Amino acid sequence: MEQQDQRVYRSRVDSSGRILLAAELRQRHRLQPGDTVAVIDTPTGLQVKTQEQLVREMQDYFLSLGPQDSVWSEELLAERRSESERD
Repeated sequence: MEQQDQRVYRSRVDSSGRILLAAELRQRHRLQPGDTVAVIDTPTGLQVKTQEQLVREMQDYFLSLGPQDSVWSEELLAERRSESERD
């Protein structure tokens, strides 16, 4: 397994269940008050991800499902044009 650059930050859970993220993390990930983050419960522990991180992961996942040498949007447009010509 490849070791990534990581830092460990210490936080506390308050009586309402809130976790305060360190200012350095909020700045680095451009988090503003009121922004939504996802807390993912995995077998190895909790992960906190921004919405941008989740979107990027989903995009990468769906890109990995198709052939690498084609652009799906172009294929879809070609199919729609073909259907339109038949109608």
